[in-house]
Amino acid sequence: MSSRRLCPALTVLALAAVPSWAGDRPWTTDDILALKVVTDPNVSPDGRTVAYVVESLNAEKDAYQTDVWLVATSGGEARALASSTANDDNPRWSPDGRVLAFLSERPRPGATGDEAADAKRQIWLIRPDGGEAEPLTSAPGAVSAFEWSPDGKTIGFLAREPKSEARRKRDKEKDDAWTPSDNYAWNRLWVIDVASRKAQQLTRGETHVSGLSLSPDGKSVAYSAQPTPLVPDEFRSDLYVNRRAYYCERRRLERERRMRRCSGTTRLPVGRPPAPCVRT
Repeated sequence: MSSRRLCPALTVLALAAVPSWAGDRPWTTDDILALKVVTDPNVSPDGRTVAYVVESLNAEKDAYQTDVWLVATSGGEARALASSTANDDNPRWSPDGRVLAFLSERPRPGATGDEAADAKRQIWLIRPDGGEAEPLTSAPGAVSAFEWSPDGKTIGFLAREPKSEARRKRDKEKDDAWTPSDNYAWNRLWVIDVASRKAQQLTRGETHVSGLSLSPDGKSVAYSAQPTPLVPDEFRSDLYVNRRAYYCERRRLERERRMRRCSGTTRLPVGRPPAPCVRT
């Protein structure tokens, strides 16, 4: 079932939660604020469940809040994926359908100070059949987008580069002298091994990444990037493929896992020795 066909049905589902009005009474501001907006439907790999985002007004916070909901594609009662007062959105199923990854601004264990403020938005994982959500990433900057690899072992994601130490110092000293380039919000490309939680940054320097796609064999990451985050530079965007650094990291993690399975030894299993990795 396509996302396009699901959107009208989910919109009706959201509007059903809004009280009906009798006659031709004009809508009030409260009526409008009570409306819920449904976006980003994603169907599970087995086609039985759809995860989607509901935006509604949180009166206590005096702000809009986004939450992830689940509903069977055959119909039935919808339910919230997790209970949180923080914004949750961007639900994405793992290839085997056993886990949902989503972006959340909920507090992370151990994150304090500048880390908690600048990198609030991270990837979290939860089992849709029950259980508590747990953080997957601890990127130094807020995560804006991500994608599962086809084998479900890796997630590629974009994270904003955090403020430099020099800029943090100026902020604390209330030094407001700056140039536009000082405030560029650079997006960096990362990959993370889901099992080990080991993350690797793939891009640096004057490269602003705007999109990513993992190859079907899971060995390469294609991404679009532009010289700066400025809007005019969107017309100077190019496509790139990062294969060696990403694939070498995957092979290294696989070797570590095989070594841990070898009882009483830290040697590699007998077989063809791995080829040396050359990073580009």
